[in-house]
Amino acid sequence: MAPKRISLRPTARNKARFVSLAWAGILRSRSENKSLRRLKNGLLDVSRKSAGYLDTITSNSRSPLLKLPPEVRNRIWENALGGRTFDIEYTENMCKNRRYMLQKTAVSKDTFPDHCLALVQVCRQIYTETALLPFSENTFRFQRAESFEWARNLLKVQRNLLQEVHIVTHRAERLYDWVEGGRAGRSAYLPEVFPVDVFPNLKHVVVEIRRSVFHDCEAGGPKWTSKQYRTRVTAKMTEFISYMSEAKPHAHVSFRYTNLSLSACGTGLTDSECSDEEQTDDVDTDMVDSDIAEDE
Repeated sequence: MAPKRISLRPTARNKARFVSLAWAGILRSRSENKSLRRLKNGLLDVSRKSAGYLDTITSNSRSPLLKLPPEVRNRIWENALGGRTFDIEYTENMCKNRRYMLQKTAVSKDTFPDHCLALVQVCRQIYTETALLPFSENTFRFQRAESFEWARNLLKVQRNLLQEVHIVTHRAERLYDWVEGGRAGRSAYLPEVFPVDVFPNLKHVVVEIRRSVFHDCEAGGPKWTSKQYRTRVTAKMTEFISYMSEAKPHAHVSFRYTNLSLSACGTGLTDSECSDEEQTDDVDTDMVDSDIAEDE
């Protein structure tokens, strides 16, 4: 379902973009079957039928499944291929000669089991009716800024169908700019790190705020109390909502809290604060701009 982005670059220099463009044509020509016919939007062209497929067409017409009304079939396809959340992962591996770094973005195998899209490959008719459903009926979760390259490599018709995106902020330092003075450039944080232009028809953005002792100690350390932590979170939520209201006025933004690990000795919270924080973070909470206004 998903293309893999592969780029080769010298480890000592930041030339990933240049090398990726240089190798893109070579990698595509090696992996793509020249005999495949494609439509203008990039999908396979299965409309042309030769005499060899007449028996298959006749057999399909007698299939109890394919004889159902189109409306019923579409509901079946949506239930079979939709309702999942796919994690988009980014990996880096050093090549054997240790001169280049191999970078990949792909759907995680943990959320994309084998034969997950076997239904699409059954026959031409089913492919025609279901080829785009995995993109329109599922949610895609991104945990690193580099993972968005996966979406950039999709066909335009596929990107246009992505409607719900989850962003995981388990690294507060990278994504929320909570380090005083920030070691990285402003472009490394939310909201700037979120490429809104990649998702033309985005309808729902869920920001999963995952707090972990390891990463948050880098960001705020033991200096932060529970109240200070919530104040920072609320401020960044307001900033992100303002950004999205300008970039995607019709998109709904919500926030969810997921507590990964919390320890009074590791965060500087008292026992009572730690307990209160756990109760708050264990519940998935949706907060829109109206909720924040009430809190303020």
